[in-house]
Amino acid sequence: MSHVTVVGGGLGAAKILVGLVEILPEDEIHAVIHVGDDAEVWGLRTSPDIDRVLLALAGELDPGHEWRRHGESHQCFSMARKLGMKASVQVGDRDLATHLLRTGWLRSGSNLEEVTSQLAERFGVGVNVIPATSDPVRTWVEAADGETAPRVTPSEATPSNPMPVSAPIRYEGADQAMASARAVASIMQASRVILAPSDPVRVWDAMLAIPGLRDAIRRTKAVKIAISPIAGSQPLTGDGAELERLMKATGSAQVSVADLATRYRDVLGDLVIHTTDVDALDAVRAAGVGAWAENILIGNPEDAARLARRLVSQERGMSGAG
Repeated sequence: MSHVTVVGGGLGAAKILVGLVEILPEDEIHAVIHVGDDAEVWGLRTSPDIDRVLLALAGELDPGHEWRRHGESHQCFSMARKLGMKASVQVGDRDLATHLLRTGWLRSGSNLEEVTSQLAERFGVGVNVIPATSDPVRTWVEAADGETAPRVTPSEATPSNPMPVSAPIRYEGADQAMASARAVASIMQASRVILAPSDPVRVWDAMLAIPGLRDAIRRTKAVKIAISPIAGSQPLTGDGAELERLMKATGSAQVSVADLATRYRDVLGDLVIHTTDVDALDAVRAAGVGAWAENILIGNPEDAARLARRLVSQERGMSGAG
């Protein structure tokens, strides 16, 4: 049975998946999800990208409130901080249940892939959600003064503890990690692979650094479509200045859809750009990447379903704007 595979992380992947389940049976949708922001909080294993996807598919995120969890509270977090327990990520009370269950299963010998499948079943999610790898991969950015500087992951960055984005980013463990066999098979056997609009440096690059994953996306015979994570020179989510510093630290001269096409042309088929970037279609195509323009902003499930319909029906984007 053919299926569509979404590759990415964070809210970008979650929104695309919310749209796809409106138009396709859940068992025809796969999701290969980023794990570079996984961390331990109070001894509990957190997987923020996987959890965001599971919660979105379970209908527990509120599009009207920036896709945050319905009615989440933080009483445990507040008390823990009052008692001196440090945590740079605000942990919701209901999120704790997921973290406790995941940690217990991991300690009992299950791997992250098995645990994610069990969590999806408990959440009533029929989409096949697969971690990119079950091995530990962590994204780090080091400050310019080297080893003496604090190192933080993106999920640990706060206004008082910002990411030192002037130095190269490092994907710790990626070169030793083994891509999930199910993830590779999902990509290779898909009829369509969609690269979700996720942070290109912290998510796309982190996933593509895992041996086997980039090669699978290169070699698949599936129709490959990536949704641009930027419009103009600004990210769809997050801080534009931070993205610019990250991209320049990793070899890009600027933040633009043409730069994205050049940077990722070995894994791209088509790049869907926002309608405000329609003038860049020729530059994207000059990099050897197909392109078409669409409103890629997703503010609600209706927007997600609209974009999903285009993603599953569009063949090639060399002909012009959509």
